[in-house]
Amino acid sequence: MAQASGGSSNALIAVLIGALAIAVAVIGWFVYAGAHVTPEVKPPVGIDLSLPRAPLPEGPKMPDAPIPKPQ
Repeated sequence: MAQASGGSSNALIAVLIGALAIAVAVIGWFVYAGAHVTPEVKPPVGIDLSLPRAPLPEGPKMPDAPIPKPQ
């Protein structure tokens, strides 16, 4: 009797690897093509983005330190 060759499984693996390579290439093309599109963002006209500055808080009110007297 003739033995069956394993050629069909090798062909299936080759087709799967080829399909995977094509899928990676297509996904890479979409990522590369989408990375170069940068929309220009401009603030709307008539909006003032400056805010008033808050005053600094005052420090603690401590009594003056006593003056040491020689003994």
